[in-house]
Amino acid sequence: MATLSASFETGDLSEFDTTVTDSGDLSADAAAAKNGSYGMQAVLDDATAIYGQFTFDNKSELRLGFWFDPNGWDVEDTITIAGGGATIGVDYRIRLKYASAQLSVLAGATNDSVSFDYTSDVNISDDWHWIEAHFKRSTGPGNDDGFVKLWIDTVDASPDAELTGRDDDTQDFDYVNVGATSLTAPLSETIYFDDIRANDTGDAIGPTGGTSTSTTTSTSTSTTTSTSTSTTTGTSTSTSTSTSTTTLSYAVVVLAGADVRVSAVAKVGG
Repeated sequence: MATLSASFETGDLSEFDTTVTDSGDLSADAAAAKNGSYGMQAVLDDATAIYGQFTFDNKSELRLGFWFDPNGWDVEDTITIAGGGATIGVDYRIRLKYASAQLSVLAGATNDSVSFDYTSDVNISDDWHWIEAHFKRSTGPGNDDGFVKLWIDTVDASPDAELTGRDDDTQDFDYVNVGATSLTAPLSETIYFDDIRANDTGDAIGPTGGTSTSTTTSTSTSTTTSTSTSTTTGTSTSTSTSTSTTTLSYAVVVLAGADVRVSAVAKVGG
C-alpha cells in the first residue's frame, strides 16, 4: 500500500517521482500557494504537456485529491489536469472544461474496449476548489463493478458525479500525473495546484489545510399538530444561525366526517 503526497513546502517539485517541466513552465511558486508558502504553478504557453508524476505498481484502484485554482481561465477548451494508468497508456483522467462562460470539472476512464467514458460536468467557480476522485477497476471478467467517483470541495458519501457498472478489469493503475497532462492547442493560461495526495487503498482524503470558497445553504421546516399545537422553524446556513419559536395552546377539535378542524383556540398561561 502506498500514500504519496506533494505539499511543495520544499520550494521545488522534488516530492514527485519524476517531472516534465518544459524548461520551467511547471514549478513550485509562492503565487500558487493555497496552504503554506508554496504551491505548484503550471504555465501553459504552448501545447507541451507538463506534470509531476507519482508511480504505483499495478494497482486495482487509485484515490487522488488536490487543491486547484483555474486562476482566471477563460479559454473555450478542455484540458486534462490529472491522468494516468498503465505504463503503456492513459486509462483515467480528470479534466477542466470551459464552455459558455462556465468552468467545470469531469472525470473519466477507459473500459476493456479501450474507449473513454466520462462523468457529467460539475460546475466550479474561478477560485480554489478541492478536487477528489476515486477510480476502481472491475473485480473480474463479467463482474462489471468498476467505478469512477468525483467530488468537488467536500467528500460526502454521495459523489458529485460518477460512473458505475464498468467493465474495466484489465485496466491497471501504475502512475498518476498532475498538471496539464493533455493539451489540444497552444494556450496562454496559468493554473495552480497545491497539496496533491494519492493512495492505492481507496481511503478518502478530504480537503487539507483549509476550506474552499463554496457556500452551501439548507433550510428545513417542521410542523407538528396534536391536542396541543407546536410549531418549530429552523434555518441553517454556513454561519450556523438558527431561530426557534414554540407556541403552546389548547385546541377544540371538531370531527366532521373525514375532516379534522380546529374550531377554537385558547391561549394557556400569561
